[in-house]
Amino acid sequence: MTINRELWLKESFTAKSKTPNWPCPICHNGIIQKDGESTKQLYSKETEKGDRNLMYSSDAIAEFRFHGYLKCSNCLERVVIAGKGNVQDSQGNVTRAGFKGDRYSVFYPKYFEPHLSIFTITENIPLSVASELNAAFSTFWIDNGACGNKIRTAIEELLTDQKVKRTYLNKKKKRRSSYSLHERIEKFGATHPDTANHLLAIKWIGNSGTHGDNLSKSDLLDGFELLKHVLDELYNSKLQLARLKKLSKAIIKRKGPLKNKLE
Repeated sequence: MTINRELWLKESFTAKSKTPNWPCPICHNGIIQKDGESTKQLYSKETEKGDRNLMYSSDAIAEFRFHGYLKCSNCLERVVIAGKGNVQDSQGNVTRAGFKGDRYSVFYPKYFEPHLSIFTITENIPLSVASELNAAFSTFWIDNGACGNKIRTAIEELLTDQKVKRTYLNKKKKRRSSYSLHERIEKFGATHPDTANHLLAIKWIGNSGTHGDNLSKSDLLDGFELLKHVLDELYNSKLQLARLKKLSKAIIKRKGPLKNKLE
């Protein structure tokens, strides 16, 4: 399955609307939803002053911090959510502290515990790669640069798992030197040219995060989408292919359907 980019590009929800259909980080089968009245808003001091005083006038934006729980529709596990928000009028304009007309709250999440997964990390993904992926997922809402950097680190670990060397013996300096990530990808490309191109694209996204360039959520999703494809190709597809080969061999040997299905 491809990544639902529209879902992950939704950066807010309102007090009256449903939360986006984020997948449960525990069971990965249900969606996490607002759990009754569990979300609590804590307004800024300027906003509180405006709410208390009908004559109050301020240039400050009506804003708040919030925290609460989301509940999985399948396993019923709860996920902590926290972030910031503002108050908007009926036309969708951000209001100022002391605004007395029709208004509603808009929530911008910045933190989830446990963190949400942009895609499911299957059991056959190496732990070293999974660890960096989880770090990237956890920073997706907080810091685009850090998230991009972690995506880059994930492909470093992937190449190590694929037996692409990190270092070589530098005869001139008489010591071991490190290959650059670019050089490692090129070496991997000798046997996996198409996959190497995907890794090279991911590297450039990660480099932007490392160097402090402005990465957007859409840029990060480009990196995640490419990385998911690479992981499926190198790990998940091979596992599925091995199972299908085993299944075909068993059916041919029996000359008919199997009584006991293969796991």
